[in-house]
Amino acid sequence: MENQIKNITVIGTGVIGKGWITRFLTNGYHVTAHDIAPGAEEKMRTSLEDAWPGLIEKGIAKEGDLARLSFTADLKEAVQHADFIQENAPEREDVKRKL
Repeated sequence: MENQIKNITVIGTGVIGKGWITRFLTNGYHVTAHDIAPGAEEKMRTSLEDAWPGLIEKGIAKEGDLARLSFTADLKEAVQHADFIQENAPEREDVKRKL
């Protein structure tokens, strides 16, 4: 049976979120990242662009492509086409209720 998951949304792009984004991208998925923190997209992209050459060199990113990554601060837009959602918000009820 073919994998039905093609589009993954990652909510939260901090350390844990970036780890999930990297894992999903290196395995060939399309990833939509969502975060409302100021500067989150730039931080995420810089981190991934810095790490990517090493992942390619080690053979980890054979199926991966940074072009499969998109970002939005709009939660509804982020989950609109998601087949799977990975949530990484802090373990704080006030934050989780906003999701």
